[in-house]
Amino acid sequence: MTKDQRIIFWGSPEFAADILHKLLKEKFNIVAVVTQPDKKIGRKQEISEPPVKSIALKNKINIFQPENLKEEEFIRQIKRLEPDLLLVAAYGKIIPKDILDIPRRGSINVHASLLPKYRGASPIQSAIIAGDEKTGVTLMLMDSGLDTGDIIAQKEIKIGKDETSETLTKKLSALGGELLVNSIGSWLEGGIKAIPQDSGQASYSKIIKRQDGEINWEEPALEIYQKYKAYFPWPGLHTLLDVKGELKRIKLVDIYPLKSPGAGGKAGKIIKVEEKIAVQTSEGLLAIRKAQIEGKREMAAEEIAKGYPELIGSVFQNNFK
Repeated sequence: MTKDQRIIFWGSPEFAADILHKLLKEKFNIVAVVTQPDKKIGRKQEISEPPVKSIALKNKINIFQPENLKEEEFIRQIKRLEPDLLLVAAYGKIIPKDILDIPRRGSINVHASLLPKYRGASPIQSAIIAGDEKTGVTLMLMDSGLDTGDIIAQKEIKIGKDETSETLTKKLSALGGELLVNSIGSWLEGGIKAIPQDSGQASYSKIIKRQDGEINWEEPALEIYQKYKAYFPWPGLHTLLDVKGELKRIKLVDIYPLKSPGAGGKAGKIIKVEEKIAVQTSEGLLAIRKAQIEGKREMAAEEIAKGYPELIGSVFQNNFK
């Protein structure tokens, strides 16, 4: 039976965890999980395990967390499991070809875009920033290139007007799980022929870093809003402001564009429009619902303005490089 085929699942974040949960619910034979090592996070440097590991522990699945994928003993362990298939979803490292070639029916990656568009590390964020109306998931045979393998299956989904990276990731992980469940059987039985990608149509997405959330107020409001949606919840949008003589980092937690063009003036200037706290950009206004001053809790913009009456008329500084 198809579901008796031995599968090793590779993945780390919530996107991958949701897909693993779907496979387990459908009784696929996951003989092991490979995920990133536990990491220290936050100011307290507390140990945090990948979401995929949490699911594997609950289901008593064998777990590997290698630091080095080329370590010979690790490769021998994968070979001893005699997998029929490797399934990979947002694992976070490039898997060597020596490992990809181990399973009898190949290695399949669940990629969160309609390949060949947005190969690389941040396809979901890239689609939102570009203002795309649709995206999707692709099941792809893995090779030694960066998301260059032949396509097994694809399914698309619309991107909502106010879709964030967080909400779209949940939708795409659900879609990816469904696509896997509906396609693995046919692939293992030889009922699907993989189709080569058109590399001439390829585009690439970058690795997102904390500084990508730095705001350039010389950009139009709609462009900044697209970045806000793409970088929510991480790295988030942040800017700088002189607060009572001290330069503070300000995180914009909840913002949205206003139809009003504003009163002109310096980009980054904080003004009040129709009882809303807003910021002038090079083109249009961004209203602020919630923000967080460095060292303080998240607050509604109106609450911040009451505590810092000098806020209105102040100017956020560009902290981009």
